[in-house]
Formats: sequence, structure tokens, C-alpha cells
Amino acid sequence: VEGRLLRLVARDGAVTTRQAARSLGVSLRTVQGAMAQLVERGDCSLDRAGRRIAYRVDDTSQAIEP
Repeated sequence: VEGRLLRLVARDGAVTTRQAARSLGVSLRTVQGAMAQLVERGDCSLDRAGRRIAYRVDDTSQAIEP
């Protein structure tokens, strides 16, 4: 589930856990657990706006070489 979730977030730019659960056809609780693992490892970051939390993948392909 984590791999599919990471691809979904990267493709869509930002998603909520509810959107991801619907899109992947898995339970909300499954997405919440997988997302917690992705955030803990630094694969995703969360963006809080009031009560809404969206998850993002930072685009590192545009990184400038020193």
C-alpha cells in the first residue's frame, strides 16, 4: 500500500487520507497507517490548513547542483 500511496501523492501533488483511501480502494485506517510511515521516513510531508491535512511529495528533480 505504501508504494501505491506514494505514487498517488506524487502524481496528484497533494492528497488527503480520505481522497487516497477512495482512490486506492482501501480503508481510511490503512491509508493513515501507511501515510504515518511515509512521513516518518521523510518520503512525504504534511501540509496543514486548519483541520485539513494534505500530504505532499517534495519534487527533488529540480534540485540545483552545487
